[in-house]
Amino acid sequence: MEDPTPPFSRKEELCKWWLLRVDKVEIMKAPTEFSDPWGLGSNDPRPHSARFSGPLLPVLAKAAQGYPVVLDPLAGTGRVGHLKKYGYTGRIIANELESEWARQCKSNGCDQVLIGDAAKVHFPTFHCVVTSPTYGNRMADNFKTRRPTSMRGRYAGDLGRHPSPGSACCLYFGPEYCQTYRRIFENVVKQLSLGGRVILNVSDFIRLYKRVGVCRWYKRLFSQELGLVFRETIPVKTKRLRSVGANTHLRVPNEVVMIFDKP
Repeated sequence: MEDPTPPFSRKEELCKWWLLRVDKVEIMKAPTEFSDPWGLGSNDPRPHSARFSGPLLPVLAKAAQGYPVVLDPLAGTGRVGHLKKYGYTGRIIANELESEWARQCKSNGCDQVLIGDAAKVHFPTFHCVVTSPTYGNRMADNFKTRRPTSMRGRYAGDLGRHPSPGSACCLYFGPEYCQTYRRIFENVVKQLSLGGRVILNVSDFIRLYKRVGVCRWYKRLFSQELGLVFRETIPVKTKRLRSVGANTHLRVPNEVVMIFDKP
């Protein structure tokens, strides 16, 4: 597979600055028990900055209507349960690797909650997938900083520790990111009922002043590698996160909802 990471030939000074910065930070290690390196407090609920936003929910609910059981294999705090507020009438299963987030899924309307690695879990029967993988952008940052609050809005900062083995939260878009999500979605699609549907919320982002083609990679993954039939891409204008990363004024304006069917 061609390396999806964009070349670093432009903006040399910015590249040098970033590499120097990375050399000076300390990457967080996986703890043996709960730790709180950023001093955010250990009480639940742990925040999650990448939940389904309001404008996405009605689009997702409409696309999922008619499928009896929805699965979100990467559920976070289970905001997929809010589909019921927008007309979805079926059953919703949430799977999440991190227990601090999984414990919040029931209160968000999910009917069943699983805790496990989505690349390995054997799921109950489901007919539709509604999920949003991480985008591989600066929300994947995972290092100690001088200001504890500066890591809020990143997955590791919200969680208060390094994510568990098998998580893609702290992977930047590139070969390892692609390999991890390929394993996850191979397992999910294999178990999806025939005639089922995958509804994917993804987005491109800006890195070093260049747009990174996350959406294009997922379209190729599902339609060419996993054998699903691509139906449509729906652009959805959302508020986006304006406080994370160096290029906050260069955000891609829309997220997208991509729909695939399993023949």
